Amino acid sequence: MTRFEGELSQWLSGPWLSDGPPVAVLAGFSGVGKTNIAHEVAENSGRTWIFEKLVSDNLTLDEITLNVAESLDSCGSRTMADLIGSGIVSAFSKSLEEPILIILDDFHELLDEQGLPPREFRTLIHRLCTTRPIPAGRLLLVTNRALTQESWLDQAHVRRVEPPSEDRAVGLLTSLLSSQGVEDEVPPDRRSDVVRWLGCNPRAIQALVACLANDSLDDLIELDRDSWDVRDEVVGPELVRHLEERFLDRTLQCLSPESLSLSEALSVYRKSFTKEAIQGVGANNSETERARRELSSRFLLERRRNWYSLNPVAKELARARILLDERRLRRAHSRAAEYYSRHFRARNANARIDKAADFVEARFHLLRFGQRDEFEDIARGFRKQLLLIYRNIDSLPKDAGGQRQLLATLWAALEGEEKGYSSLRAWFARLLLSRGERDDALVAYRQITVAARESASQDVWILRCKLAVRFEDPAITHTIISQAREKLSPGVLVQVARVTAVALTEKGYSVDALRLINEVEQDCLSANDAWLLYHTASVILAQDGRDEDAIAALLRGYETLGPNRDKSSRLIEEGAFIAYAGKRSALLVEIQRVILRSEGWHGLTTLCEMLKLQTERKFADSVNLTYAHPGYLALKVQSAFSLLCDGRAEEAKEVLTGRIPSRYLEGGIAWMRAVTCQVLGGLQEVAPDSLERAWLSDFADLQGVEVEAVTTESLLRCWDALPEIFGARVSFYVPWLPAELTGLDQDLIRVPSQPSALDGVDISRANFRIDSTGKSTGESQGGNGSAPSFGCSPIYVNTEGGPAVLSSARRVEMGSNYNVNQAGAVGDGAQASGNTFNQVVGGNSEELRRLSAELQRLTAELRVQDAGSEHPEALGELEGAVAAAASGDEKGVRSHLRRSGQWALNAATSIGTALAAAWIRESMGM
Repeated sequence: MTRFEGELSQWLSGPWLSDGPPVAVLAGFSGVGKTNIAHEVAENSGRTWIFEKLVSDNLTLDEITLNVAESLDSCGSRTMADLIGSGIVSAFSKSLEEPILIILDDFHELLDEQGLPPREFRTLIHRLCTTRPIPAGRLLLVTNRALTQESWLDQAHVRRVEPPSEDRAVGLLTSLLSSQGVEDEVPPDRRSDVVRWLGCNPRAIQALVACLANDSLDDLIELDRDSWDVRDEVVGPELVRHLEERFLDRTLQCLSPESLSLSEALSVYRKSFTKEAIQGVGANNSETERARRELSSRFLLERRRNWYSLNPVAKELARARILLDERRLRRAHSRAAEYYSRHFRARNANARIDKAADFVEARFHLLRFGQRDEFEDIARGFRKQLLLIYRNIDSLPKDAGGQRQLLATLWAALEGEEKGYSSLRAWFARLLLSRGERDDALVAYRQITVAARESASQDVWILRCKLAVRFEDPAITHTIISQAREKLSPGVLVQVARVTAVALTEKGYSVDALRLINEVEQDCLSANDAWLLYHTASVILAQDGRDEDAIAALLRGYETLGPNRDKSSRLIEEGAFIAYAGKRSALLVEIQRVILRSEGWHGLTTLCEMLKLQTERKFADSVNLTYAHPGYLALKVQSAFSLLCDGRAEEAKEVLTGRIPSRYLEGGIAWMRAVTCQVLGGLQEVAPDSLERAWLSDFADLQGVEVEAVTTESLLRCWDALPEIFGARVSFYVPWLPAELTGLDQDLIRVPSQPSALDGVDISRANFRIDSTGKSTGESQGGNGSAPSFGCSPIYVNTEGGPAVLSSARRVEMGSNYNVNQAGAVGDGAQASGNTFNQVVGGNSEELRRLSAELQRLTAELRVQDAGSEHPEALGELEGAVAAAASGDEKGVRSHLRRSGQWALNAATSIGTALAAAWIRESMGM
């Protein structure tokens, strides 16, 4: 390093790197030492740095970005690799937020005739220089041409590098002569004249010394001594280039054939190369090594770290020679292509396909002379490797490095292609979305749009539609769905339409979402998941407070699909819970009517009946209805809820004990279990290895909190929480919490059209715990003092001498002995005295359960048909028989059925409930 280079680099590494503008330009003649200065700045900066030499052979801004990103990644700075595909402005700006140094040598290769770089680069420099606070990173541009001074460059630091003084140039000449052992070729008294004639240009001096090994000074300069004195002190770049070409051309002529051949073969490389590339040129490794050493000794082959490059002028001279021989030129490009494409020809799954920049170089060398077929062979192999590796992948790489590697690889593989490779494009899009940098989503949308042209994949079309909703208006989204209707199978179309409707709703286009569902309905009816369309429509409608329309959509889906279709019963359940939340008895009756008309499963009518009883606070009666369908999970949840509200927490615990699929735990069962634990005493009163402790831990895990954080207040807030629009929520299955359970002085009702059920409620007063009497410690005996306005029709219970009726005054009237599972009174405020109570045990419990189910179906059908309006007492007896059969009271069943009479027998025979008809007939003694 010469003294003048050290002074300049010290200046640059001082104020510029610490508090100067983030962009600096080193400009000056060829050969004055700009590159050496830049390297000295980098090595003494204390920063992560990379050095990238630009070339003129069709190097695009994207390729520059890719090369820089790969170099930075190898140094541990991964930001730019994450931004591949986002454009040079975004990639460089984001990367330079880190304290790194990027050096672009030969920047003049990007300048046009006016001395201007591409518009994107001018934008980048202006943005870097005007960003506040000043970025931590630095960008150093090295050029042998002056840049046109315009506003984009105003705040950058431009430093002109002049040739060294004559004394320093003489010192450089003396040092080089000594190192090559040719001191006598230039006597000391002539050295000042020589360097002055060469314009004190270091590279021209170096070229001259390289020639002195074979030629004398007089043969090289061919000028008399006097002419040296009249030359300008500063030699123009063209003259320097001419001198260097002259010297180096003579040097090349003196090289051994092997060294000359090696220089020509290496002249086609656009970027630095490793020793492996040099060894691949010749068949004889020892000859190739001797040639490499000769080129290095003559300053023609430069080495920095483990990377080699030809002297720029020597490279052009050697390339000019090889251009005259088409055969040798093609062979050189072929060797270079082989060097870069060797990674992509490997057949094993561990091939280094992460070399994206090498793939770009392989593409250049093969396409330079129209070898597209050979490139396509490599590209197909490369993409085939990608498909083999990623075809079965079901998730993105978890580590950031793996994501960056895959992103860079896919970018290189798909660059320049306008069709095909839909699965790779889908992964590329997902990676971009996962990274989430600016413009990544838009690039992902473009890629997935191309992928969808040739793909019927559900994932591809779902992603396309979601991004279309994000970037387009609803009309464009409807057009895309129209294309999907023609291309996709019904099963895939259901999922695509559902996700698109969700995305439209979340963006505020609920009307368009509902219209879209209506458009695809007929195309999707044969799909197994067709029920999802009706479910999605109902959620959208319920979110807008249109409960009746939501239930109508669900019932239409149930009737259209039929009761035997997979998941169609879910539509009934959802409709029932929406009606339950609104305490809409008429809607629950309508749902029962649809079930019966469709000959649906009796458990669904039982669910509706149970929900009706719960809203009337007849919790004990509702529990009895569950025995006919012991395996029905929805009834199990409601049974536990009723038992908790009735102060029977131990029984609720028994109902909830057992293995439950995890998907149901998230839907409300885990919450119900945690509430049961609270009622039974909470965390402080359970053993560490108890079932209750396990339940509390399970709920805490689902919520992502410590088990100690599970309190009455946290459970109420969990119940009150809603997903943004779609998703599981506790309050769907338990939409209202009566005061009997919470200990508050009011009921809590949660509907999705309202922001919260807890506004204005002091939930710190809530208490799920019960005292020794079996009631909530904060219970207000009936909540706010009035039952929900659901209707208060009589409920007949199990008696021997005559029906006991719960009247609207909530007082029990009875004719004789009264037997209801050892209960002394039924209903809130019910009273009983002076009576005899006996436990009744049925004989065949399984037959009684089946009988209960048939009697439920019979009574529901009679109510829907209004057939019982003329025989209310007989209908009441049938309902009493339902409760008796559910509780196992065979004697009570027979008593009620005997009093139901001939009308009930005719109805059971007509409707087709054969078991019920047989029991009625036998009870009547027929």
